[in-house]
Amino acid sequence: MHYFTFADKDATLYENSSSLNSGLDEILEIRKDVSDTAAFTEVSRTLIKFDLTYISESIVSRLIPDSGSKAARFYLNLFDALPTSLAASQSLYAYPVSQSWIMGEGRSYDNPVTKEGCSWNFTKGINDGTLWTPEITASGGTWYQNYASGSVSFTSGSTGNSFGTGSNDEFRLTVAGTQYNFIATASKAEDGTVSIPIDASPNFYFSTGSNTAEFTDNLASEINSADIGITASMSSTSSSLGGVGTTRLHMTASSITTAGLTDISSVTGSTAGFTTEITSAGTFASGTFSITPGDYNEEEITIGSIDFVFVSGSTSGIFDNSSTEIFVLSGSTTGSSLQNLRDAINNSGSLHGLPISSSVSQSISSSVSASTDTGSP
Repeated sequence: MHYFTFADKDATLYENSSSLNSGLDEILEIRKDVSDTAAFTEVSRTLIKFDLTYISESIVSRLIPDSGSKAARFYLNLFDALPTSLAASQSLYAYPVSQSWIMGEGRSYDNPVTKEGCSWNFTKGINDGTLWTPEITASGGTWYQNYASGSVSFTSGSTGNSFGTGSNDEFRLTVAGTQYNFIATASKAEDGTVSIPIDASPNFYFSTGSNTAEFTDNLASEINSADIGITASMSSTSSSLGGVGTTRLHMTASSITTAGLTDISSVTGSTAGFTTEITSAGTFASGTFSITPGDYNEEEITIGSIDFVFVSGSTSGIFDNSSTEIFVLSGSTTGSSLQNLRDAINNSGSLHGLPISSSVSQSISSSVSASTDTGSP
């Protein structure tokens, strides 16, 4: 299936005119002008805005798959219009814009120049006066480059994990050094209605789910409402929200600039303790997670879009690893399970393609941790 969407608005920003608006130009212009003496260079950049509401909703509802062999692919199609003076090989870079902007109604050849709407210096026009901040290469827009993004997986359904179905089950997020606590609650008032405490940052409260999938859906909504710079969504491999399958919480640092944020770390638990599930990061990152003694058969950890699934010794030989799923032998001890996971990460790179390495350490108290370090993707 192919789905096409077209830009809602676009404009070109010209360095040679700090306040010129070209919102109604028919052609977007990407150029680099160098003086005859190479004493100065002037460039232009383009802005394009798409309404992604339907696509986002379709990913959450699983109409558009976002994982596995049928995961959707997205393409930006632009066409040349009289290109000149190009090198044999030319690279263009696209980044998500980090500020809102107004297209405006100007044209690049207007005389006098139209100054209302976005321009090289201003996001909305000279009268509004909002600048692109922080300035990047003397303005011309601001954007995200290496922003953290990743997902945490839970097993949902009656035969799976029950995490999130009980009061006080908690999900902790550490973003740019600040920890936020998302606490599920099912306490009831005398009239039978569910009473949820009032949010007071860094503590945020939401309803438990009757299953892990519903919990994850409620958690995603609460993260978005908390306005901590993280955009969250939920997806499930089951045919219904309460069915058995893998439920994923997807998180992206979509409203925090790169500065001060290189990773998002998440921790799950309740009164029994907490276990770091994953660290999601930008271009370079490192993180650790710890597990306590127990049977990890059929449990899994997701790194990027790759599932590492623990299996028992009696069944380990019947599974075939793939580019999206790697099977790990559940060891007789917690330490051996972590070592097997480490080996699976380090030795299966040709399959999973993750630019990471892993190591294992064990403390005197027998809590075991593993760490992962990423290279340049």
